[in-house]
Amino acid sequence: MKNLETIFHNFIFNYSKTMKLFLDTNVLLDFVMKRIDDASLEKFIALSIDSAYELYCADISITNMIYVLQKNNWKNEDIMLVVHALLEYIHLLSIDEEIYIEMMLFDSLWSDLEDMSQYICSKRS
Repeated sequence: MKNLETIFHNFIFNYSKTMKLFLDTNVLLDFVMKRIDDASLEKFIALSIDSAYELYCADISITNMIYVLQKNNWKNEDIMLVVHALLEYIHLLSIDEEIYIEMMLFDSLWSDLEDMSQYICSKRS
């Protein structure tokens, strides 16, 4: 399986000079909880400092991440430090009423509604 860096690199370099990268909940959790041994997100955060990338995620991803971290017995202070650090580099996109309406129009095309909501949200970045 290709690593995240290769996949993101191939996808992003085909589109624009200021590259936009949408991060879903699992990518954030993989990074924060060190669930995989891949430094890709760290590299993208470093590149976002140099304005090579703009990082985005849906606002619900932060809420979901907080929930999972709490269920894994993380201390609230540690969770807030992580959230604060991430928000220095990641722009939040809201999943609003229009996105939910669009989801209703295309619900037969997706088996995972959460993935669909994040996909529609990412198109707006």
